[in-house]
Amino acid sequence: STQSTWAQTSVMKCILNIEGRGEFLSGPRPLLSRESLIPEDIAYIAGLYRESPLPPGCYYDGTYYIDWEGRRSKTRPDLENIIQNYLETQNEEIRRRNQQL
Repeated sequence: STQSTWAQTSVMKCILNIEGRGEFLSGPRPLLSRESLIPEDIAYIAGLYRESPLPPGCYYDGTYYIDWEGRRSKTRPDLENIIQNYLETQNEEIRRRNQQL
């Protein structure tokens, strides 16, 4: 149904017009928030930073991120910081564009 398709649509990609998903938006765009992100958005952001250096004491073995205590995780240890930095950068651009309207 249209409603279930809409519920799975990335708000982030609509606001930022990623993959042409935001063409319907006109006027001021809302700011992004962590709460508005769906798993697809998080994977997209993580992919943008795949080659970024890991925090000191952490490494990636091809399957897991491993910290200095030997704890393993499928999730990058600094992912939340990366997401926040990405949102701040994008929101600065959204604010700038909104002011030009």
